[in-house]
Amino acid sequence: MPTTKSDSLLHYDVGEFGPAGFAVPNPGNDPVTLNETLAELVAMVGKQVLSMNSTADRDLSTPPDIGILKDVHQLYINAGHMLATAVVENNEEAFTSDHNSPEVQHFLVFPTPYLYTRNRWLKRYTSWMLGMISDIMQHSQNRREFDINPRVMKMVRGYMNRMYYDMATTLFRKTKAEAKADGFILQEADFDTWDWDTWFVDTERIETVVHSRYVFTEDQKKSLAQGIPAATLPHLEPFPGTANPDAADLSDSDAEETATDSGSTGSIVNPW
Repeated sequence: MPTTKSDSLLHYDVGEFGPAGFAVPNPGNDPVTLNETLAELVAMVGKQVLSMNSTADRDLSTPPDIGILKDVHQLYINAGHMLATAVVENNEEAFTSDHNSPEVQHFLVFPTPYLYTRNRWLKRYTSWMLGMISDIMQHSQNRREFDINPRVMKMVRGYMNRMYYDMATTLFRKTKAEAKADGFILQEADFDTWDWDTWFVDTERIETVVHSRYVFTEDQKKSLAQGIPAATLPHLEPFPGTANPDAADLSDSDAEETATDSGSTGSIVNPW
């Protein structure tokens, strides 16, 4: 797998997905791991990001559908539980085997729409989650076979908290003090009473309908949804363009923007 000199997100410039602005995390020189938990975490987050970006919401400038917000919430909960149960503190003895050596786990990546995503919340969440996956794949703790080091937990928590804080403050109107409080978690009532129409500034009079050239069918995305081993990726480069989803394509001034399974929100304890 040829590598790039940059650690930025990579443009998945493969077939029909290249012009559509699909992205993948950057594995650097580290497409595999010995740590099964980290391999599972990378796959879980990557697949969820692709799922969220496979909805019409990515082409809208209005806040995401409540189902996507529940997905973000559940992703935050699930990732926290996954790592909290696997982390071994520095004053604890890590598990080691006498002779067994786990087989190498290939990181799976799930190319996802990114460059032309119009929804600024989904674009931020995608950027942070792909960046987090990149950091996980390049972390030295991938040499640790069985347990999770607190440094990995801290790094992942930083990305997850950033995403969750953004959702809580910009979409659920929580104050900084509320969203930064220890153990903060959105409750069922927050989702039940959420109505962005009560505060969102209406810009419909100047909005345009995005008739995307890049709406792919389930069959077209089948290979992406199954995950692609990072070691098999071709040489990819970072995006040369802007983060502004409404800006023109650098290669085509007339380019158009591109075109989940929701979990329960019943959890009331923050696993982080």
